[in-house]
Amino acid sequence: MALFTATTARIAAQASVAARKANRERPPAPPPPAPPPLPTTPADDFAVRKLARVRGQIERVELLLDDADDPQAVDRFANALTRLYDLERVLAGRPLPGSRRPREEGRERSGSRSIYDGVAPAAHVQPVQPAPAPLPEPELPSL
Repeated sequence: MALFTATTARIAAQASVAARKANRERPPAPPPPAPPPLPTTPADDFAVRKLARVRGQIERVELLLDDADDPQAVDRFANALTRLYDLERVLAGRPLPGSRRPREEGRERSGSRSIYDGVAPAAHVQPVQPAPAPLPEPELPSL
């Protein structure tokens, strides 16, 4: 027995039309309420304390670097500062330079855009094929 016949197709089409009419007459659903703000958790407190500690260490190492005379000590303090600056950047939530492009104000991000948008494509020209040379007709022997 066939599942799709003219009768079942007609019934399905009528149901589809009725559903579309009902959806058009229904008002749009209100937007969902905004989620409540997240409460401060102990993990956030830890990150803030750690960030303050790292910034304090940076200040102390900078003071030691200012007083250092030995080239080896200067190198060690400079390396320590590099590591502390990197840790401070991560804890503060700042990305590395060039790793994230800022969003341009007023520009929408819909689909892909190209420098060729709006440019008409070049007309495709078909190469001209030379006409084949006519073949000579063979002579048939007479009977």
